[in-house]
Amino acid sequence: MSELMDELKSNLEDSSQSLEKLISEIQAMADSEKEFSELKGSIGDAAKALSSNATKYEEFLSELKTSNQKFSETLSTLKSLEPKEIKDGLDNLHKSSKTLNSNIEKIESVSSDILRAINTQSQATEKESENVRELLNVQAQMLMDLEKRIKSRTALVPLIFLGMLALTGAIGGRILGFI
Repeated sequence: MSELMDELKSNLEDSSQSLEKLISEIQAMADSEKEFSELKGSIGDAAKALSSNATKYEEFLSELKTSNQKFSETLSTLKSLEPKEIKDGLDNLHKSSKTLNSNIEKIESVSSDILRAINTQSQATEKESENVRELLNVQAQMLMDLEKRIKSRTALVPLIFLGMLALTGAIGGRILGFI
């Protein structure tokens, strides 16, 4: 029976050591989960900052650069906490974020050029519109002048008709001997 007790005691000690090891591993996992939660909060803050800046394009691009830098810092922090396989993946993400920053700068440059071209075209169109308005005003004035001329000449038609009728009557009266 003493052997059974010794064996039971040995088993209990082994179980106790296994439980202590399991508890320390669970504690390490809990600590890692807490760190990931904090990092997740940082990434969440960066995403909120991006959506709030979407209303103004240039400010949005500037904030995106800042967020990418924070993301790079977060990746650097994660690299120190993770095994080698994840570090390699994080390196790839870091390279991708650098490429994204470069692309954002290119887009920012191109969009500035496009905005300048649109502004120049808008000014040219505005000048052309003003010229068209002036031509339309001149044309309207000329039409009004033409209408006045036509009205003034058509007002003389009844007088001319009466004058010709009187002249015809006088000539006819002369011929017939009335006058």
